[in-house]
Amino acid sequence: MEMSIKRCLVILLLLPIGILQQRISKPKNGKTTVRMAKINEFPSTVVIFDEGNANCGGVILASEWVLVAGNCFIGAEEMDFNNTRISAGSTYLSSGGSWHYVKEAHRSKKSSPFHGGGVGLIKVTPPFYLKGDYIKEAVLPSEELILKPEDVLTIVGHGGLLEEQIYQSDELRKKESKLVDHEECKEDYEFINISIGDTCFCSQVPAAEENRLCLWGASDVTFKDNAVVGLRVWDHNCGGFPNIHVQVSKYVKWIQKKIGKSQKKKKTANK
Repeated sequence: MEMSIKRCLVILLLLPIGILQQRISKPKNGKTTVRMAKINEFPSTVVIFDEGNANCGGVILASEWVLVAGNCFIGAEEMDFNNTRISAGSTYLSSGGSWHYVKEAHRSKKSSPFHGGGVGLIKVTPPFYLKGDYIKEAVLPSEELILKPEDVLTIVGHGGLLEEQIYQSDELRKKESKLVDHEECKEDYEFINISIGDTCFCSQVPAAEENRLCLWGASDVTFKDNAVVGLRVWDHNCGGFPNIHVQVSKYVKWIQKKIGKSQKKKKTANK
């Protein structure tokens, strides 16, 4: 498949382990601490379970709609979702919250079956009850959003810490991070034959293993000023390369057209 800078497309090729280790010994440092999220801190986040397994995260946009990364499902329009459930209103994978089922699903045209391929939308049934404290809808960013190096991003997901040697955490976790220059990030990943397009942005990874929150599936949600600005889709085995996030602002028009709602947008662009 031809690599394109028009989409956030990731293609992996194998490299000798020794060469890879030389590169990952220099992570893009960011001073950050991983913490447990409080029950009412990120009430818009959900978890998608497939055949009983937590597959990826997502974020509520309306009473019936969840936003996920495009690589959370492939060919979703043709998939059988009978064994898929969405959990909302809990910070634990193993307990609490309410259960919802897939009514329909859509994937953006700028999607690929590789890591970082666009975004997807899942329509659920029964609808989410949004009037409580633990389940709420997120705010979309402005289409004109320009993320700046000094912006503080909050990444939320169920990833395990590198030092824990576990794939995912039962409890919801959060960490703060900052941007990595896009061209610099592209250069880092070109070293291992991964192409990053202009619908993505990259964030820092801390050098300390005890603070390195690993990607647990797909769609770790990334917030800035309470707006969902990204969905983390790749961190190269938590190995010290920058995190890669799909940039939600690139898909706002598509999202609003699909969900049929002119959602109030939080302006986060340069002033």
